Amino acid sequence: MFGFCYILHIILYSLMYIIRNFWKTIGWAVFVLLLSAWSGDKINQVIALMPFPNVDKVAHFGMYFIFTFLMMHDLNHIKDRADRKSVV
Repeated sequence: MFGFCYILHIILYSLMYIIRNFWKTIGWAVFVLLLSAWSGDKINQVIALMPFPNVDKVAHFGMYFIFTFLMMHDLNHIKDRADRKSVV
């Protein structure tokens, strides 16, 4: 019983660590997932209002650029905190 509780504690602690340090990236990933699950008919109506061709390519580039930026920022933030803790 003690082993199970310890393993559960480690799993929950790890999950909270990930959520606490990557909440911006996780939130953006959920946003991209919701946009990806949106009906193609509705998206085509919105794209038809745009004045230039290949607007969907620009939108995909922007979404994944922001996703990559957030992931890099969160990873660097964790690295910076680890470096500060090791100096003390």
